[in-house]
Amino acid sequence: MKRYERTARLRSTVRFCAVGGRYEKLLSDCMEQGIPLSEVEPIEEGVRITAPASAYRRIHRLARHSRTRLRIEQRRGVWFHVRRFRGRWGIAVGTMVFAALLWAMQNLVWTVEYTGIGLSEQQTAADLLYQAGIFPGAWVTADLLEKGEQALLGWEKLGWAALNFSQGRLTVEAAPALDSLAVEGNEPVDLIAAADGIILSVNAQEGFVCKTAGQTVAKGDVLIAAQQPDRNQTVRTAHPKGEVIARVEQIFTCTQPLRYQVDAPTGQLKSQYALQSFWGSWTINPTEFPETGEQKIYHRPFSVAGFSLPATVTETVWVEHGAEWMELDHQTALQFARYACLSALYEQYPHAQIRTSTETEEWSDQLLSYSVSICFDANIARAADVEEP
Repeated sequence: MKRYERTARLRSTVRFCAVGGRYEKLLSDCMEQGIPLSEVEPIEEGVRITAPASAYRRIHRLARHSRTRLRIEQRRGVWFHVRRFRGRWGIAVGTMVFAALLWAMQNLVWTVEYTGIGLSEQQTAADLLYQAGIFPGAWVTADLLEKGEQALLGWEKLGWAALNFSQGRLTVEAAPALDSLAVEGNEPVDLIAAADGIILSVNAQEGFVCKTAGQTVAKGDVLIAAQQPDRNQTVRTAHPKGEVIARVEQIFTCTQPLRYQVDAPTGQLKSQYALQSFWGSWTINPTEFPETGEQKIYHRPFSVAGFSLPATVTETVWVEHGAEWMELDHQTALQFARYACLSALYEQYPHAQIRTSTETEEWSDQLLSYSVSICFDANIARAADVEEP
């Protein structure tokens, strides 16, 4: 049934009324001449008939002989829809030209998809590809794809990368680089104390332990030795590994001005847009930027109503910078100084655990001298060159 309905929609038919005269003779003449009629139903002064559009002229001639009037009610079929465009060749030619352009533009990059990397890595990868000449709107060749892959592989944060291009879609497949393993040196190195303190625990995986828990050590003392003579005075060598946790007390100082000058954005900016594709670049609003300030360039795919087109919009933003005076109140200056001292602590001892601290503040008109004495637990073992016996 569905197949019949589809065929009926494709076939051109005419639904008309035959009124007056001898319409019975019209039906008989159509049957004698083999004209197919369907959906015949009686009406008040005649009949309503459906016939093929190609046979309507023959039916009209037979109706004149039987003095029957024909009145068309409905035209159905593909031919009647196409007929309205008769004489309008521009529509057909335009459609053909548009289809030919779409076929020819398959070698253009319409959209770029990334797999295997995060959003921040995708932005960096897009910048690298742009520098290599690959962007939405670029004409793709095998050499260009190879150049883009080499640009991505030159980025140390990627372990591998591949570019796949098909019918306007560029797929960038990449994977982050794995952490490289540190290669242990062949030279034996002692682990010495980085500060004065009292040892709390010693965890040595390799080497010869020289200090134990409870002992006081000074800066530079050997904690885990790389060499040690045995009973026969034969020097044994190892590569010390381990950590020595000690309680250390150290003073950190910082000087924080209350008023100082910084280079900061003033709020003035200018923008310039350019449309770039395989034919070149067209600047939409040419703008002259001053030599001073900061310029940032952003590349975005060009799209209309969410549909990507083979072009890239390049936005150049100029931000004006100027010298500004920063004034801090006492509380903010104290927080800055405390943060600087704690940053120095954790830079030297990344996993330090603070036990107690004593702060000292000295204020002048425009200056804060801050010092803090911190008692903390940390790993004080550091590698040092071994002295030959």
